[in-house]
Amino acid sequence: LKLFKTYTTTYEKERDEIRMKKQNTNINTENNMNTDVKEKNNLKIHEGLWYFIIFSLLGLIFEFVLYLIMSKTVGARGVYLGPLCFIYGITALIMIRFLEPLKNTKVRLFIASTVLISIIQYVFSFILECSYGAKLWDYSGITANLNGRVCLLYSIIAGLIMAIFIKYIKKHTDKIINKFKGKPAKIIDIILIVILIIEILFTIWGFIVYSRNAKETLNGRNYISNNNIVEKFENNVFTNERMGKIFPNMRITTEDGILVYVTSILEE
Repeated sequence: LKLFKTYTTTYEKERDEIRMKKQNTNINTENNMNTDVKEKNNLKIHEGLWYFIIFSLLGLIFEFVLYLIMSKTVGARGVYLGPLCFIYGITALIMIRFLEPLKNTKVRLFIASTVLISIIQYVFSFILECSYGAKLWDYSGITANLNGRVCLLYSIIAGLIMAIFIKYIKKHTDKIINKFKGKPAKIIDIILIVILIIEILFTIWGFIVYSRNAKETLNGRNYISNNNIVEKFENNVFTNERMGKIFPNMRITTEDGILVYVTSILEE
């Protein structure tokens, strides 16, 4: 009986030890999984931030060169406080997110890229026009366009560029971006995110003020009223000259349904 009790006690101790080890192992595994998920999420935010900056900068360069060729003059473009064109950055993030799973199929990647860039561009244009009655681009004079919001030529070129980037270039860019790790990288990312949010908010604010000034001028009203502190701030900060350089191609629709450049309205 004593031997049996001793055996039972020993067995129970060993069983409890095994159970504790399993629990500790499960806890460690769960902690490791949570850490991995957190690191992956941080990595996605880090990569997304830098792709947003890279493509916003490339978009600015593209717009700058295009405007220089077409108008023979230099325009500021981009956002109000910095050298970025964030519509390109947002578009790139959306396309990378949805197209990367297709990177091993060249034809499907190109077709999907062309279709997606067309959808994004159309939606952006539609929202701007419905919300503020303004257009930042118009392809009405180009063959194979849809309501002037998108055109086949631009969609094919942009779709091809993004497909090539996702298929051949992105993996190399990822390595460069991911070299910046650790706490310093997180601090820099946070600072950049705050700066970008401020830039975007100021740009949207300036866009609204600029389009409002043009509409009030068309309706024979004096937009320079300076009735309160906010209006004084807007008229001093978001000047027509400054906003005209950032949005040189911005147009609004008159009551007759005619698209007119905002710069021509506010210069009169």
